[in-house]
Amino acid sequence: MNNSSSGEALRQPEFDKNRVNLNLNFGAHVTTKDFEGLEKELRRGGYDIYVPELVGRRTADEDLFRKIARGDTKTYQRLMADIAIKGMRNSVYAAQFGAMFGTHLNLFFADVVDTQVKEDPELGEFGIPVSGTTFTGFEDYLEACRQRTLLGARLLQKRDPIIAGNIDVGLVPFIEQHPKLSQMDEVKVLVTMGDMHSFLLPGLLEARGFDPKVTGKPEVKDLTAGEEAEVRILVGEELDERLLVETAANGVLWGHLYHPYTMQKRKIVRQLTGVLSRDVTEALFENYRRYSSVWVHKFTEGWMAKLGIAVPELRLIDPNQDHHLLGK
Repeated sequence: MNNSSSGEALRQPEFDKNRVNLNLNFGAHVTTKDFEGLEKELRRGGYDIYVPELVGRRTADEDLFRKIARGDTKTYQRLMADIAIKGMRNSVYAAQFGAMFGTHLNLFFADVVDTQVKEDPELGEFGIPVSGTTFTGFEDYLEACRQRTLLGARLLQKRDPIIAGNIDVGLVPFIEQHPKLSQMDEVKVLVTMGDMHSFLLPGLLEARGFDPKVTGKPEVKDLTAGEEAEVRILVGEELDERLLVETAANGVLWGHLYHPYTMQKRKIVRQLTGVLSRDVTEALFENYRRYSSVWVHKFTEGWMAKLGIAVPELRLIDPNQDHHLLGK
């Protein structure tokens, strides 16, 4: 028997994209509630590789994620203590780290790196603040909403091709270099990203030869007005003035509604702002500037009553107790 021929026959064929079972899971990624299903998915989904969202990543960030996935207790406890000190804004990271802890999944990183953010700061932007207290009038406020919407669309147009390109160029070599994964007939991969990435990223990956399975893509009706405007820009449409006015109203009302489920809160905000004309929205903004959150509180209650909106789990933020959430 020819040993050379025998070796060729036994050699595993070169790994290719057809053996990658690519799963894209999109979610709001705004509150800890949005990450509640991630732990179950990571532990019971049968995944071999996890691709987390990590914009502006550095080598140190990647190492930290790997330690968490390996179940490094000291690192995890130190990290949770640090997040607790920094407060609510970092609570979503705590939820993600808690879901990842001890899963022993292989981690692959595809998001933009810190040097790319330094070269193009827009890659690290998540919107221009639109707090009513920082603007001189409604038109000024409306222009800020316009710029924030355009920025959101540009961010997706820049960032999603980078993510897709990194997966395209790096994922198969990553698998080939792994002794166990390279021998598998199929490697199951989970990618989690914010829900707005669901409108571009799947198509970009399909164009690169992948066959992604998509879950969590929101319906347009469940988007905020600003998000819907971003999607319309992504497909080549002009920025709709009606959506822009509704975005302005959202910017004032958003921080004054609480609901544990993000999509339900969006629905409520759309119901409230959907009946507002430009004149009424301008009045809302001007009164917000003059009387701050107390007037918005009363305004929202009035419109909810007028529209017959009664949700048991919904409460309006008490401006006397929750002033730190009101954008002051």
